[in-house]
Amino acid sequence: MADEDISYRVKDLENQLSRLDQQMAKVDKLQDTIQSLETTKNVLIAVAVIFGLAGAWGANALQAAKSDIVALQAPIQKFKDTVKTEVDGAKFKIQNEAKLQTDTFDAHADSVLQNVITLDSNEKGSCSRMKDIQICWGKQVGNPMQDLSRRTFSFRFRQPFSEVPVVTEGIDADPLRGPFVYAVSQGNPQKETYDGNLEEVRGRPQDGTVRVSYVAVGKWK
Repeated sequence: MADEDISYRVKDLENQLSRLDQQMAKVDKLQDTIQSLETTKNVLIAVAVIFGLAGAWGANALQAAKSDIVALQAPIQKFKDTVKTEVDGAKFKIQNEAKLQTDTFDAHADSVLQNVITLDSNEKGSCSRMKDIQICWGKQVGNPMQDLSRRTFSFRFRQPFSEVPVVTEGIDADPLRGPFVYAVSQGNPQKETYDGNLEEVRGRPQDGTVRVSYVAVGKWK
């Protein structure tokens, strides 16, 4: 719930930042208007110099252009400064929220990992415990039966469960022998062992290697 709340706040800050960016775009357009007025003022000054327009028209036109520019510049600059401050603040908040989310995740991950204990491990398999849950895994080559479309397997968990675990398997047949597909039949998981047979789903015999792996999850106390 805390992670969802942090993500929501970060998203809200990003939306605010987007709106501030739109306001900055408006400021840029207003500054273009000011530039146009500056250009108009410069043109009027040039005309006045060239034609000697020292009379009322020239003075009034120049004064009007200057007044328009002054009237626009101050509030626009103030607004621009305000928007920039808000943009910088929003970026800072987003960075802080992202750091808070990362720190929260790291702390949670560290807490989980501190509760994970790997008990016993070798090339045949391993077991780990997290609080009252135990996870065991392993792999082996299936033993061919007289019927070459079938194999047997037998696992002994590195550590026993307090009750029969839930087990899932993965089966890998030798691809060089052809597209053979195997499934577990007569699987018999117990607290300390998991035995069963593998059968080629179409009953096709083959003498290639068939590997089976498992993951068992259950309680250890």
